Amino acid sequence: MVAPDFFARAASRSRHRVSKLGLRLTSVLAATILLTTGLISTGIGSGDSAQAASTVVVTIAPDSSTVTPTGFITVSALIRNTSKTAIKAGTLSVRTTVDVLRSSTDLTQFSAGKSEESAPVAEVPAPAVAGKSSAIVTARFPASALAQPSAWGVRGLAGRLSIGGKSISTGRSTVVLLAGKAPSVVKVATIVPLVSTPSALGLMTADQLSSASAPEGYLTQMLSATATRAVTLAVDPRLTTSILALGPAVPSSAKTWLESLNASRLPGFWLSFGDSDLSGQIQAGADEPVSPSIDDVPNIPSPPAGTQWGGSTWPGWNPSLTGIGWPAAGTVSDKSLAVIGSLRYSRLLLSSTNLTGATPASSSVTVSQTPSVVVNQAASACASALQTDADPIVSSHDEACVAAQLAVASTSSGGAASVVVSLSRSAQTAFSASAFERALDATSRLPFTTPTTLSAFAATSTSEVSLASSVESSSRLRVLKQALANQRAIVTFAAVADEQNRVVNPGARRLAAFGSNQWLSNPGWPNATIENRALTQEVLTSVSIVTSSTINMVGGQARIPVVLRNELPSAVTVIVRGIPSNGRLVVEQNVSLTIQAESQNRAYIPVSARVGSGRVDLEVSMTDLAGNPVGTVTLLPVNVRADWEGWGLSGLSVIFFGLLVAGVIRTLRRRRVARGGTDV
Repeated sequence: MVAPDFFARAASRSRHRVSKLGLRLTSVLAATILLTTGLISTGIGSGDSAQAASTVVVTIAPDSSTVTPTGFITVSALIRNTSKTAIKAGTLSVRTTVDVLRSSTDLTQFSAGKSEESAPVAEVPAPAVAGKSSAIVTARFPASALAQPSAWGVRGLAGRLSIGGKSISTGRSTVVLLAGKAPSVVKVATIVPLVSTPSALGLMTADQLSSASAPEGYLTQMLSATATRAVTLAVDPRLTTSILALGPAVPSSAKTWLESLNASRLPGFWLSFGDSDLSGQIQAGADEPVSPSIDDVPNIPSPPAGTQWGGSTWPGWNPSLTGIGWPAAGTVSDKSLAVIGSLRYSRLLLSSTNLTGATPASSSVTVSQTPSVVVNQAASACASALQTDADPIVSSHDEACVAAQLAVASTSSGGAASVVVSLSRSAQTAFSASAFERALDATSRLPFTTPTTLSAFAATSTSEVSLASSVESSSRLRVLKQALANQRAIVTFAAVADEQNRVVNPGARRLAAFGSNQWLSNPGWPNATIENRALTQEVLTSVSIVTSSTINMVGGQARIPVVLRNELPSAVTVIVRGIPSNGRLVVEQNVSLTIQAESQNRAYIPVSARVGSGRVDLEVSMTDLAGNPVGTVTLLPVNVRADWEGWGLSGLSVIFFGLLVAGVIRTLRRRRVARGGTDV
């Protein structure tokens, strides 16, 4: 437990330092990152400030994502007034597309308002809405009012709010008409990521694990909901490693969860440690993505017989799929694909946003000679949103979005189609079991889909598709570049430790956690950046010289005591060097010293004084055995009284000689007096 304890304390100290920096630094850094990544929109430079986003937002959704030719469609509209000023009553008109939306391109065009729409199929009055308030309006019309009512496929629905005859805002959704000849059933593989909470620490804490694995925790409920479904698990090894590392101190709920994971028969694969950003690291200058070793982590059991374990691939679970690499959506560049594809991954999961052209009908493809599986990003985004939707209308809107994306996969393929959908890759701390199950249902319980697993698509590759190279934001890459430099500094520093893996490995785990894909859209990224830097400094200053008061040196030779502190979980060996500021003092030799883990030791620097007295500043520094600097230089003030001993001996000699002379004179006088008395 030494290593986790050390870095837990380091995190506590770093958080204390962060609080001392104050909110101003955090706010400045946050604003800088958000501005440079385009997350703060001011409307400046848009050409016309009047064209800024409307203060009235209309979200519409059908009561069901599918409808039969003889059925009716009930459209609910959520009208939100985001301004402080009330809006007047008006009219909501519902229109449909005049053509069947047969491809993902058609859906994109419709969502952008670029598709031809019909005359209103339903009109209902819309009430006035006070400032910062909302209202709900419903409209109902028969499915026969849809364009081409005998053709199977997706229709667009547009709900337009008009006030005084002027269009104010339009919401769009879709419905799948189950009419005519249905296309081939779509095979849908749903990936369920089980990830750790984002942090700058390499391992999760006991409290975090206890909360996540409690009966109401997101990990427990997600694993329970998927138990009877055909899904594929994607597990973050940071989760399981953290559980095992705690040993007897692990929360019972976390231990139970890991046992349930191992008992599950669902197929699955490992994410990168912390679900770290594979492509971003390459773009930031790494030779390859970090793959932290765990051979320094306590309590890791031996792997089962037949399991290959290289120190990082066995944190307590043996997945059915191996060699899967999964870069974040829209982050893969030509360079990062070439690097990642040449590593240990036998197949990559690539977002459809990283491919040119329309999403291919088959999920198994080859990209730049790299076997890959396409993840339908549009369907995944809607399914992920379903996990956190609180409003029923918004939830129905996202449910219809998933259905439409899966339907066009079938109509555009001309044959059997396969789709991979991913749920959210963010830890669901505000977890809703019902919303999660609704997201699972949206991908698997449609009349034109059949659920399957990723194993069905990961065996072969079919068509060759081209990469749409994407580079991450310059602000994120700058921060990742600094984090990589921090780890390189730790690797260099680790040469001082007798067990270097106890220094390098925790740093690599922190780098992976800090580079998590969850930080791509997490507002806590600026604080994590500050904490990562603070943790790095904690490590680089963990071997230090304890400052001392002025040392008084009496005599020609002495040994200057220097107290050294080692806060690492490994013993260290250092060379202690001293350089005097003037010629009153001479350092006779350097001193080699070993300091045990988390302890102090004292080095004695042998020095000699020359003639003269006065102050000398002794510059004390440390290096490892290879001569690399360790810690910071410290000045020790020394008061030299080199002549006290000489003057003392001289004084004693004079006194002795004086006493001797006085004794001789006294003896002679006595003899003289004695002779004089006899003569008398």
